[in-house]
Amino acid sequence: MPDVPLHEWLLARARAAGNREAMMREAEALLSAAPSLDRWRALRSLVTSDAWAAWEPVRERALKSLDERAHRVAVEALLDEGDVQRALDRVRDEPTVDATGLAAAAGMKLKVAEAAERTYPREAMAIWEKHVDDLIATGRRTQY
Repeated sequence: MPDVPLHEWLLARARAAGNREAMMREAEALLSAAPSLDRWRALRSLVTSDAWAAWEPVRERALKSLDERAHRVAVEALLDEGDVQRALDRVRDEPTVDATGLAAAAGMKLKVAEAAERTYPREAMAIWEKHVDDLIATGRRTQY
């Protein structure tokens, strides 16, 4: 993460100069260099109501980068924005139980199922049912 201090410094300079374009560029670079939900929120917070149309291409570019480098952060960002449908699409093929029969710690699928309960109840129920079936299939009763 050698780029992080540089991008933090450049972001601070852009902020001091009031250069919104440079601030967006450096916040996006920071998110790419060290992905986190906090950095996603910081990038999104730079979008003003009059520039909301400019957010969409930045958002899509950032999500694509996150999908490649930090899938979990991409899903968290979508949930943070209330975009449950896209989060569901992103975790569709994720397992919730690993090959040893333990709950998959890195997966976001169960978190997405919780977020989907109200707006996408069928999809949420399908995730939970598959999770239970996979746990039962392991034959390890202590896991379920």
